[in-house]
Amino acid sequence: MNSGKRQQQEEWNLVKRLQEEADGKLTMKKEGVLAVNKIQQWSTFNGFTFSTAKTSCIHFCRKRRLHPEPEILLGSQLITVVNEVKFLGITFDKKLTFRPHVIKLRKKLDKALNILKVLSNTSWGASRTSLLRVYRAAILSKMDYGCVIYGSARQSVLKILDPIHHSALRLCSGAFRTSPVESLYVECCEPPLDHRRHIGIVGNEKADIAAKEARRITWPYVPLPDIDGILRSEVRRSWQEIWNTQVNNKLHYIQPSVGGFTPCNFNRNINVKLVRLRIGHTYFTHRYLLHSEPAPICQTCNANFTVRHILSECEIFNTCRIKWFGKAHPQLHELLGDPPHFNLFSFVAEIGFMTVI
Repeated sequence: MNSGKRQQQEEWNLVKRLQEEADGKLTMKKEGVLAVNKIQQWSTFNGFTFSTAKTSCIHFCRKRRLHPEPEILLGSQLITVVNEVKFLGITFDKKLTFRPHVIKLRKKLDKALNILKVLSNTSWGASRTSLLRVYRAAILSKMDYGCVIYGSARQSVLKILDPIHHSALRLCSGAFRTSPVESLYVECCEPPLDHRRHIGIVGNEKADIAAKEARRITWPYVPLPDIDGILRSEVRRSWQEIWNTQVNNKLHYIQPSVGGFTPCNFNRNINVKLVRLRIGHTYFTHRYLLHSEPAPICQTCNANFTVRHILSECEIFNTCRIKWFGKAHPQLHELLGDPPHFNLFSFVAEIGFMTVI
């Protein structure tokens, strides 16, 4: 008896749900028709004509099962229903995943990245400051455009753009290919893309809510530079918290702040070598990762060759260190800090390490 009542209740719930869906579809179609009619009346009154061939309709819906698409007429012709549409430079797909937009954006950025590849030669290329300006103008501006909208996509979709960001920072700084991305962010003073979108950062979300609530206040509004300063400080604070966890990062020992370094008045070649020494990834010490070879070992000390070992620890270079630095075992932050030691590259050249950085 109970099973019969339960079955009747389930059937009734199914009928009710189908009726609600049908009512919703009718309401949606009715609202769409009314909107199109208003636009058509306005265009007729003002002497404009809309081309049906260039007009399309998109139904935002995430239902998996089959369901009829809305039928909306423009005049006497049916408007074509499409799966994705481009509006103000942003591609909207029917499920609002924004994956088509991100993929198209990635292809554009791949072409724009060629500009940096031409200008960023490690021997005679432009300075890092100039390259970063080109990057922000030609590439980063494209990623920033519309990020408030497509930033709601899944992280797996947004991660498609990360390799562009990382490749550009490597080209601008001249860092070795194996350099960790966290070090690239600090060296170039450019935060990760998810921090630029300031999504998921508690302080930024609170700032956004406060900005929306501020619209209801009757007294004069808060100046935009003040709000911008709050958002920037929250992004910097969140970025610093992540950088503080990178205790094993080689650059973190030299620069514990995400503020980066003061630009040095070096040519491109010397500046690239300085960046690689600070990050701790050079051609000599980390090329084995690219060729699947064992790590190079110091025969004198029986230890792996690292930047720390070469500049500060290896006993065979003690005489050279005393000559150029005044001590046998200087600390890395003394040699590679901000600013770097003025005899750093004299020491590096004397031990024959200059050409393999």
